[in-house]
Amino acid sequence: MLIIGIVAFLQMAFLPGFILLGFLRPKSSNIFQTLSYSFCLSLVLNYFIACILTMLGCYSTVMVRSLVVLELVFVFVKMLRQEDLI
Repeated sequence: MLIIGIVAFLQMAFLPGFILLGFLRPKSSNIFQTLSYSFCLSLVLNYFIACILTMLGCYSTVMVRSLVVLELVFVFVKMLRQEDLI
């Protein structure tokens, strides 16, 4: 149960923003700036994702879990590409 809570917090607070920052590639000078951008973007993106899924009638536990898994896959692929493993 603790692991689910940690994953939920990371998804809510950092994952979507971190992924978007990876696509935008801003020139961030330090880790604090990256974490700040990631946190703010994650809150906004999660709000829009929840609104869109609710309007489409697709907001369910399965959909949310699928999004979390997809976000984790994006993060792992990004990490592997930075290490030149794939």
